[in-house]
Amino acid sequence: MKLKALILALFVAGIASSYALAGPPPGKGKSTTSTGATTTQAAAPACKPTVSFILRGAVETVAVDSFTMTADGGNSHFRKLKLTSPVAVKVDAKTKFNGHRKLADLKATDRVNVQVRGCKKADAAALVLLAKRVTVQGAHEAKGDEKSDEDKGENDDAPATVTTTSSTTP
Repeated sequence: MKLKALILALFVAGIASSYALAGPPPGKGKSTTSTGATTTQAAAPACKPTVSFILRGAVETVAVDSFTMTADGGNSHFRKLKLTSPVAVKVDAKTKFNGHRKLADLKATDRVNVQVRGCKKADAAALVLLAKRVTVQGAHEAKGDEKSDEDKGENDDAPATVTTTSSTTP
């Protein structure tokens, strides 16, 4: 019985000493300099993106790696930023567009929804709007602007065929 208690005590002492002698994970805690003095970590790094800012509006201009848009609305995180229109949105290789679209396919007056990731307490002046996802909805057409059946490319020389169906009720 005394042997079991001795082995258990050595096991607990080994576990406790491993925690006591282990250092902090890399990049955490105090680091030692070449002189042996300890210093605290430098300023905390910028925060990791934690929220999605959703912008809704119309495209104004398109450049090689960005576009500007009038931001008519957005989610609550975007409204808290209080950005003024027009808003410049950057696009990179990781930005996803809906369908098979690309940045070059954007046209002025296209309606878009843009998702941007950022810090929850972001400063409007320091925030770089790098689009994660762009959903293009196309331009709004006027109601009277739609083409009639005659203007949709039907051949005027070909006779129009009319099919009628009659139904008999029993």
